[in-house]
Amino acid sequence: MTGIGYQPDPLSVLWETAAANAVDVVAAGQGRWYGTLIADPGPRQQAAAAALGIPLGRDIVKGRKAKTRWCRAFVRAFERERKARGLTVQWQVGNRLPALGGRAFRARIRDRNVRVVHRMPLSKRIYDADEDGSAGALWADPAERDWAVNG
Repeated sequence: MTGIGYQPDPLSVLWETAAANAVDVVAAGQGRWYGTLIADPGPRQQAAAAALGIPLGRDIVKGRKAKTRWCRAFVRAFERERKARGLTVQWQVGNRLPALGGRAFRARIRDRNVRVVHRMPLSKRIYDADEDGSAGALWADPAERDWAVNG
């Protein structure tokens, strides 16, 4: 799933299948927490990231909940899939678990939030309303991306 006119970042594309599977399980869980491990990148994933010119390691954006570039790529893939299905999901990236070789990740459906948001006036929602009163679009500045889309 892509935004209007833009391709998803290539690192998160590597996570699409795993993210879709995670959203499947979360959706079937009916509000129960689903936990999994975001495995550390192996040599193949490190080589793919290097070929794309994307450095792995600590997240370069301060205040991000995903902790590392690799985890953030998973979260972006997870979020694209969940938005495509129209689900409201609460997710958390936990501490690194060295014995397991990755970071803890858990998520659950938040149906109650959907009802609450739909009752809110547009002016109180996270994304501003457009001038005509319709909900504003999600926004990101493609110029701030640190990857190039080929093609």
